[in-house]
Amino acid sequence: PSGTLRVPSMMTTGSIVSSVPPSILPVTGGQVSAINNSNVMVGDFDNAPFMYELATNTFTTFAVPANYQTATFTSVSENGIAVGYCQIFDFGNIIRDAIIYHPLLGPQPILIKDILAAHNLFVPTFDSLLGTAIAISPDGNYVCGWENGQFFFATGWAIHFNDSLLPTSINEIHATDFKVYPNPAKDIITLNGKEKIISLKVFNALMKQEIYLKVDADNAQVNLSALAAGIYVVEVTTARGVSVVKVIRQ
Repeated sequence: PSGTLRVPSMMTTGSIVSSVPPSILPVTGGQVSAINNSNVMVGDFDNAPFMYELATNTFTTFAVPANYQTATFTSVSENGIAVGYCQIFDFGNIIRDAIIYHPLLGPQPILIKDILAAHNLFVPTFDSLLGTAIAISPDGNYVCGWENGQFFFATGWAIHFNDSLLPTSINEIHATDFKVYPNPAKDIITLNGKEKIISLKVFNALMKQEIYLKVDADNAQVNLSALAAGIYVVEVTTARGVSVVKVIRQ
């Protein structure tokens, strides 16, 4: 009704400016905060985080984490890991917590502190929240930001994931030759492939290892009955390398 409407936009060769996504305007506003060398853009659109892939013209908005009002992505790595923050306005104060997203971490952004907790790690802050995640390194291993409060007063923090954020380096994952069935599954899944499976690991959405099996065979069966319903990642190791398969446990 009044003021300025901010529209996420991009400028391509020839100084042609267009909205992100093309031809769709936000109601309350938004912005593009970062772009990587694969032309994947991140930011916020109508108070929710988004990711836009220019190559495929794919625009995806994500849910704001529970108990928060708005969220945004501030940075994206070359392997597609986005970081940012969610926030809530509490009696004039802005309370934030850092978020992170990658398809292998789950379908929606999650709190960085939850990933750390799954590995028995934490960043000590005065309110146990990480506040604002402002940047991620190109390889996705370093994330930095500052705790709650005005940034020029707030204490800064940095996290080094040391290749432990995802089950394996995204750059090393090749197209899997394995068939997984049934998927979704209730209890048992079977993996069949052209190569001998050396071992496999099953990770939950927070990348905490749940199952490890030494296989040494062309196929393997995994019993998921002890796991809660949700999305899991199966990391399969062969002589050729590592493949990653997403599995849904009903």
